[in-house]
Amino acid sequence: MRWSFGTLPAVSLSRPLLTKAICQLPSISHARFTAILDDIGVPRSTPLPDVGLTKAKDAAARAALVPDGDVDVTARRFIARVRQEGLFREVAFELEEALWKAEASPAAVPRRFRRELAQELDQQQIPIFLQATSLLAGLDALCLIEPHAFASEVFGSCFPMDRNRRGLITRHIIQNNDNGWSAFFDLVGADEISDRRFALLMELLVGPHVRPDVKEQRDLVAVANSVLLGCGVELRESGDEGGYPCFTMVAKGLPSGRVKNLIFASQNKPDIVLRNALTNDIAVVTNPDEVLIYDRPIGREGLRWCDLQSWWTELRNIDDETAAKKTLYERLRSALPPRSPPQLLLYTEYYKWLGAAAPDMPALLPEVWFHYDPLTARQRGFSALLRQRMDFLLLLPGDGRVVLEVDGVHHYADPSGRASPAAYAQMAEADRDLRLSGYEIYRFGGKELTKDKEHDLDQRPHHLLREFFQRLFKRHGISIPKAAG
Repeated sequence: MRWSFGTLPAVSLSRPLLTKAICQLPSISHARFTAILDDIGVPRSTPLPDVGLTKAKDAAARAALVPDGDVDVTARRFIARVRQEGLFREVAFELEEALWKAEASPAAVPRRFRRELAQELDQQQIPIFLQATSLLAGLDALCLIEPHAFASEVFGSCFPMDRNRRGLITRHIIQNNDNGWSAFFDLVGADEISDRRFALLMELLVGPHVRPDVKEQRDLVAVANSVLLGCGVELRESGDEGGYPCFTMVAKGLPSGRVKNLIFASQNKPDIVLRNALTNDIAVVTNPDEVLIYDRPIGREGLRWCDLQSWWTELRNIDDETAAKKTLYERLRSALPPRSPPQLLLYTEYYKWLGAAAPDMPALLPEVWFHYDPLTARQRGFSALLRQRMDFLLLLPGDGRVVLEVDGVHHYADPSGRASPAAYAQMAEADRDLRLSGYEIYRFGGKELTKDKEHDLDQRPHHLLREFFQRLFKRHGISIPKAAG
């Protein structure tokens, strides 16, 4: 994996805190320890130190070699790396909190408002949870309680909270219900955690897994926002999961939350960084201007051209509707590989077929590198989303997801042009991965979408595509307008 965090904010993290985190790595082999530091780019001393150097001394020596301007970047790499290794809780919680507290959060909630929030929720008798198991699992994932009842005995002083918070919450919040929001906030340390972790906590508590009742969700949001708006923050509806609304904590006045649903329209693979595994909080850290990022909620009606055009109009501040339609169409078209006429034909033929009906029909998205799907992220991990590149994607009503692939030589041949079983196997694996995540996949051979050179008026590819789209829409119960021809 290539670590790249160049566009994330510098926060001037102290070197001793990074050194402390590295030295807290548990009893792993020195070879594995060295590999972790090498992987995140921590320099080695030259000449190399003695083989018998302890891990603690090795960590301190190497951390001292990190340039002053790279300390916070190295810290981010370290956090991401130990999270992959399953070591985050023991060694990186404090480091991540320091980074997050040093960042200027646009959704900052001072301690006074956190306390007033708990008091108001108590006064309005808003329940803390509806699903106890999901509550504990979410608090565990946020590292606000121990991973199990005896975790404090395992982690000791490394664990950033008082002992046995899980047990106290289970006894007094879940079983006996003799403590309210103020006591609950005290137990999870809500007054002291960073603004970003506090936002994640509130998003968890109002989310559909902890609160699977739409009225209860909206009641909590209404009460919470009556307090949060006092510090310029609100819980805003930002998406949908299984028919339940999802909410994101944002600064009031921002045009949208931080939910990034789609990253698309780029010939080159963007470098996407997961800033937190508990929410769709991501950043494109290399050439972000070369990709499009759709950050509006995608509802049950799917993603229509009119939705995409509305977003584009606001993004580019375009007043003229005709200009917005034309520039968006051309921007998507420009993302297609210049050496793939079949892909260009599929894209242009789709919109020619729809004609004047296009605004109310599903948008055809080219070169899709990332599609956020909460179910996939929860069940198979966020990394699964980063492997799901698609030539074209249609998001249809009722959560229908259709991937269209146009196969060229690179799908089944090696660089020399010879048939490659390995390349074909990789393609087959990617297809399985998408299907298991709920996508329909339809492949077109490049030859199918190529006109016969000896017959300039060859219309077979056009007829093939129009018949396909008619059958596809019929399969999904989408009415084909008369304007489509």
